[in-house]
Amino acid sequence: MSPRRAVATQGKGAATISAFAEDLAAHGGDPGKIVRTSSGVSAFIAGVRGHPPNAELASDGFHIIKNLSEAVGEVAPRVAGSLVPQPPMGR
Repeated sequence: MSPRRAVATQGKGAATISAFAEDLAAHGGDPGKIVRTSSGVSAFIAGVRGHPPNAELASDGFHIIKNLSEAVGEVAPRVAGSLVPQPPMGR
């Protein structure tokens, strides 16, 4: 089995992923061997789609809930006034 690695770096944009892939290749690594990545930052997600070429983007529960909560927080105030009150269920 190949060794597994975790890498952390500064930066939040697609350029950070590109620079990482270039640096990895310059040090004898192969970005094509990276098979899985995880990030909650949309700019990182865009970068992963281009570099590394074979990486699968994995989503973690924390970022799924965080992003869903933010989306509901943006939409709820806009639709709240158009909701029609309903009687409680079971009555």
